[in-house]
Amino acid sequence: MGKGVMREYQRLSPEDKRTFDRWLKTNAILGSILAVGILAMALAGSGSRGPTDAAIAASSRSSNGAAPIEVGSRQR
Repeated sequence: MGKGVMREYQRLSPEDKRTFDRWLKTNAILGSILAVGILAMALAGSGSRGPTDAAIAASSRSSNGAAPIEVGSRQR
């Protein structure tokens, strides 16, 4: 398949080659920017304190004064 693409590229006119090269370069730049953004988000997320936050959320009580409903209990 790669040989067919190379043959097609060689058959292009010089103007079409320049257009394709510009398109390819633009996509490479945009892809690199996207990859750097994803990497930055991954690095920013790796420093979060997920398990600690989850433990705090699990131990907190509701502040509206309502009593929690226990699992398995029926309301009448």
